[in-house]
Parts: sequence; structure tokens; C-alpha cells
Amino acid sequence: MTCSIFIVTFNRDLPYIPYLLRSISKFVTGVDEIIILLPAKDKRMIDGFGLTKERVEFFEEPLADGHIAQQWAKCHADQWCLSSDYLIYVDSDCLFTAPTDVRTQYFKDGKPILIGTKYKELNGASPWQPCTEKCLGESAPYETMR
Repeated sequence: MTCSIFIVTFNRDLPYIPYLLRSISKFVTGVDEIIILLPAKDKRMIDGFGLTKERVEFFEEPLADGHIAQQWAKCHADQWCLSSDYLIYVDSDCLFTAPTDVRTQYFKDGKPILIGTKYKELNGASPWQPCTEKCLGESAPYETMR
């Protein structure tokens, strides 16, 4: 089983990348590669980050810039992550704060652990149910964006 960390970022969140990468280096094991994807127009902004083992890729923003383009890129991750069996999506503004072995903490018996919480248990804390149901054309009782 191979697993990659996939980070999609853009100019506003790019300053967080060094902190995220340091936390991955310090705490994360069991990852085969780290892929950072950002819009081609922000290419020069990553110069000077001192990247070593990370693979940086670029994309042309197809529909809109910023957050919407990030969501599009995440949905098309297979275009950049060709060799991994599994992807762990990590946002630029996240940090790992404790030892994390992805093989044991995100998988059980070789299968990914998927987390879901019933929307009704979130007391309105997540805005995604209406648009998820509209896209699916059916009821979506669980929030799974974690």
C-alpha cells in the first residue's frame, strides 16, 4: 500500500506551507510522497521555501481563483498523484502536533478509516448538507469533510 499527502494551496495560504511541512517532517511516518499543488500564476511564490523531498506541481485555474480552484484541484487529484494507492488531503493551514503513522492511524486491516458524523449531531456547525444533497440528488445524512 502506498500513500501520499496531497496539499493544494494558493497565494493567500502559501505562507503556512513551511510550518505544515516542518510538522510533517517531525511527526508523520508511513507516507511515500508529499505533493504540493498550486496555481501556475503563484509559481514564483514558492521559491526560497527550501523544499527537499516534496514534489511541487502547478495547475491552471479552470473556473475561478482561490478556494473554488482548490476544491476543483482536490477533485482532480488523480492527475497529479499517479503512483499512490491512497491520498491524504491536508490543507495548508493544518499542523501535525503528535506522532502520526498513517498506516496505523488512518487505516485498519489495510482499508482506510473514513470518519463521518451525522449532520443532526453537529447542531448546524457544518454548512455542507444542502449543497451535498443537491449535488448527489439524494439525502446525505453524514458530514464527512474531516
